[in-house]
Amino acid sequence: MKSCESCGMKFSDAEPFCPLCGPDSTVRTIPGTYTRVSYPESPKTIGRIQTQPVFDRSVFIILTVISALLIGGLLAIDLIADGSIGWSRYTTAILLAFWAIIVFPYAFSRFYGHHYILLFAVSLSGLLLYFDHMDGLLGWSVIVTCILTIPAAVNWVIFSVKGS
Repeated sequence: MKSCESCGMKFSDAEPFCPLCGPDSTVRTIPGTYTRVSYPESPKTIGRIQTQPVFDRSVFIILTVISALLIGGLLAIDLIADGSIGWSRYTTAILLAFWAIIVFPYAFSRFYGHHYILLFAVSLSGLLLYFDHMDGLLGWSVIVTCILTIPAAVNWVIFSVKGS
């Protein structure tokens, strides 16, 4: 058995130099034998680990109150400054979509990935439909909404039937 004087690593006599320090290291021979541990031909697979996210409802309440105050403040500023609600309707819609995506899952004790995918698709689709509606008609957003929401709904149905 050999040992590296630089790092102290012990390695096999068959190794020409220290695997960590390289060929420039000084190596000394230690009496004894060293056998390299071989890897198994088929490694063990660890079973699927079930994780369950834990959400705190107090976080949901606090973030909802903060979001409501922010949205109310923006609407009040726009109403006071312009006498009507103009630019704040877009920022309000964006903040509501972010609230639905980020804060809404905290209301539930279990919220899995397939739930989140559907929530994200529906929230984003609603935001796009709202923006398209603000232009006066529903056109391009209907197709995008279908492209986003239908696969997410199919995904949700498949995983809900499996029971995960």
